[in-house]
Amino acid sequence: MVGEVSCPCGPPLDDRRHHLASGVMTSLSDIDRVALEGARLLLGVARLGDGDLRRWWHSAALDPDVGSYIVPSTFPRTGKVAAAQLLLLSAARRHQQILPRSNAVHLFSDRLPFNRWTWNWLAGQKTQTEVDPLIGELESWRDHVDAGKRLAEWTGPRGAGEFVAGTVELGTLGESELGPPGQSGDAPALLLRARELAAWYVGMTDLAPPLFNVRIP
Repeated sequence: MVGEVSCPCGPPLDDRRHHLASGVMTSLSDIDRVALEGARLLLGVARLGDGDLRRWWHSAALDPDVGSYIVPSTFPRTGKVAAAQLLLLSAARRHQQILPRSNAVHLFSDRLPFNRWTWNWLAGQKTQTEVDPLIGELESWRDHVDAGKRLAEWTGPRGAGEFVAGTVELGTLGESELGPPGQSGDAPALLLRARELAAWYVGMTDLAPPLFNVRIP
C-alpha cells in the first residue's frame, strides 16, 4: 500500500459535520442525506469483509492490529481515511471480479451512485480537523457477529433472493430507476435498493454478492 490513493470521482461532498456513526445528520439537503446513508452502508459492508473479519477481499486496512500501523506510516496525517479508501477499493474490485457483466448491479457498482459518493465523502474527510466517528467505529469492529448485528441496524431486514452461481439475485431494476451511467437516477429509491443489497451480507459466511439485474426494455 504505497503511493497516493486516487479515484476519478469528482469533487467531495460538502461536509457539514455529518455524523454517520450515530445517524445524526444535520444541515443536510435530501441528496446529501441519501449519499451519506449510502456511504455508511458501503463502508459497513466493506469493513465486514476486511481481513480480520469475514476475509472476503485482500485487505486489512481497518484491522486495528494491522492497518492501524501500516497505513498511518504511509499517510501520516490522513491514515484512517486512507485506510477506509483502500478498503472501499478492495471491496469494489472484488465485486467487479465476480460480477464483470454490465447488467449486474451490485452494491459497489458504477450503475449506482453510492460508490462514487462514498469516495467523495472520504476525500472530504481528509480536509477535516476531526475524522467522522464512523471511521473509528468501523475500526473498532473486532467480531464478525457483532459487526453483522450493527450493519443490520443500518440495513433493516433482509428481503427475498435466489442463490444463482455464487451470487444472490434480488430481482430487476429498470433503466429509468438507475438513470444514465455516471448520474444519480432516483437517489431515494436507489438508497432503498442499496439497503436491500447490503442486508444480504449480514450473516453471510462465504461471499456471494447480491445483485439486481438490469431489466432490458
